[in-house]
Amino acid sequence: MDKTGVFVGGAIGATIAIVIFGVLFISPNETIKPDIIVNNGHSTSTLGETTPSYAKKLSLIEIFEKSEPGVVRVNVQKGETSETLGSVGSGFVFDKNGHIITNEHVIDNSEKIVVTFLDGRSYNAEIIGGDEYTDLAIIKVNADLSLLRPL
Repeated sequence: MDKTGVFVGGAIGATIAIVIFGVLFISPNETIKPDIIVNNGHSTSTLGETTPSYAKKLSLIEIFEKSEPGVVRVNVQKGETSETLGSVGSGFVFDKNGHIITNEHVIDNSEKIVVTFLDGRSYNAEIIGGDEYTDLAIIKVNADLSLLRPL
């Protein structure tokens, strides 16, 4: 092969490499945002637009005031004596049957669980179940129905 053929072949190869590099790496980044379609059972809509237009937007203060009656204190005794260390956590009322959601690490290895409501009334609770991987637990109290304000 003569020098001209090598030069022409090299120039063509370099041109192809530059075009490929330009298309893959130098072209302007166009952010493509695909629409995520959610089916609400009636019609499809773009994700983020599934909140009904009639829903009232609440301020942080309004959210706190509405949820406060459903939040409880969870005191846990980890041993049989009062000198044994315990733990304190929080939870929220899940339903009118007295189920309360709390963290599993709070009630783990507990001997006694006491749930205190906003008005100061306290009730003993029993463990229904817990999952250490999600750190969620369900406890149950037999409290006055007026105190059970599910979130």
